[in-house]
Amino acid sequence: MNITIRPARATDLSAMTSLLSQIVSVHYAVRPDIFRAAYEYKIENFSEDENAPVFAAVDENAHVVGCLWCVIMRERGNALKIDRDWLCIDDLCVSADYRKHGIGQRLVDFAVFFARQNGLSRIELNVYQDNENAVRFYERYGFRTQKRVMEFDVPVQR
Repeated sequence: MNITIRPARATDLSAMTSLLSQIVSVHYAVRPDIFRAAYEYKIENFSEDENAPVFAAVDENAHVVGCLWCVIMRERGNALKIDRDWLCIDDLCVSADYRKHGIGQRLVDFAVFFARQNGLSRIELNVYQDNENAVRFYERYGFRTQKRVMEFDVPVQR
């Protein structure tokens, strides 16, 4: 399978929007108490913003089969924390027909390359604990848990 990873282009938007819609079903499957069963992504303001890089995985027929949405995060002036810059992975999606072929790993590899080229020493992301496939993928890659967000459902009084 000949896949190229490159910065996304405005012409990729329709295909990427379709891929993002596939994430909706995954999120709903693991957390129906938080996510809607259906959601139509509308990304009218896509731009090739250097602080919000987006990468596309493209097959030999120029079809977008995966995408990675990132944001460069900057923390400055916090009395408790050091000033730092890092790359945040916002969304990673690979078409259901192309999963299990290493495309997700290649997208993250590209993000690592981008981070290194831009002086960013860390990549962070959020993943729902119940999304076991994603957790396993990121752990195999070498990601580790930094912190936990815990929740408590308040019992309804009757």
